[in-house]
Amino acid sequence: MTEILVQQKSFNGNSNHLVGVIPACGQANDMFYAHHNSLLPIGNNITAIERCIYECMLVGCQSIWINCHPSIVNVLKLYFGNYFKNPNFIKLKKFTDFPIVPQYLPIYYMIPSPVDFNKRTSWTYSALYAAKNANYILNSLLESTKNVKFYFTFPICVYPLSDLRKVGALIKNEKNFCFSHHGKTFKDGIYAAFTLNKSQINDCLEKLPYLETEYTEFGFNSRFFPINKILKHVDLDKFSKIELDRYYPIYTNKKYFDYLKNGDYCEIKKRHALVKNYMNWKIIKKEE
Repeated sequence: MTEILVQQKSFNGNSNHLVGVIPACGQANDMFYAHHNSLLPIGNNITAIERCIYECMLVGCQSIWINCHPSIVNVLKLYFGNYFKNPNFIKLKKFTDFPIVPQYLPIYYMIPSPVDFNKRTSWTYSALYAAKNANYILNSLLESTKNVKFYFTFPICVYPLSDLRKVGALIKNEKNFCFSHHGKTFKDGIYAAFTLNKSQINDCLEKLPYLETEYTEFGFNSRFFPINKILKHVDLDKFSKIELDRYYPIYTNKKYFDYLKNGDYCEIKKRHALVKNYMNWKIIKKEE
């Protein structure tokens, strides 16, 4: 599985590497749904975390890292497998026999640290922890990780995938980007996607223990800290913003029912039939 990740440097033609990070280990599940919140159905035969995986593939991520709750890690592995066929490869295959994008995208699963479990495992910290571990592994696999960026997306909100077409060009720039809705970004508690670099991630993780010393309405337990508190030190001056036409949070019963009533439940479809997922033993066989 690591061979595909190592070869992607030659596919891309440069040392840029975009890493997709999805947290599937967050706050306590207080909704009506019996399973984890990330497995909520948001469309016809599609779950919230599956939409996040497809989002990472559309924006051009070379690898996807999921920080899973221990109760669903085996379910995710069985359902999603270890590889996805790249939809960008399928599009470019029509025009050239040798597309510059990788044919397969690896998916890596991890679980929270036992020290942080039920203490710091908020949606935001779980994503930062996964990005830090991904960076550590990429340092040993890739020749250079100077321009690595981390694309964070959360399975607790829904927005149209058509807006992702504007993201590809912005990610290639040195600036980070973030989605906004009515002028609000992740600094205002919006769980829309954004990118961070290694130094910004390390800075947020280093300052988290100091935030835990401040008494808030959530107590000293950072497990319930919202995203705008953990990422309060991130400077938005160097971010490129893309305004979302629609944004639906789904992390409470009321918000989820509002999405079912006013959202795009019927418009969101399952990924294209050509975008297949594979287990380790299946990808070795030659496709028909």
